[in-house]
Amino acid sequence: MPDERIQILTVSLSYYLTGHRLEDVIKKGLGQILWPSHTLQHCAFDSDGENVPAAMGELKEKLLHRHWDGVLVGW
Repeated sequence: MPDERIQILTVSLSYYLTGHRLEDVIKKGLGQILWPSHTLQHCAFDSDGENVPAAMGELKEKLLHRHWDGVLVGW
């Protein structure tokens, strides 16, 4: 059975700013705060604040890789 949860790409500068990988933050409960995890599937993208052109290239690849129902952008 395919995953019917809403596919959300979560983009953040968290790792660049604080040293905390976004994937770890999501696992600790960010998804539960935003929306119950049984309805959302978060995919983390740690953006590089030092090399913006490379980060935008990686983000473009991530966006084109699969269908997304939404994108969250934050610090």
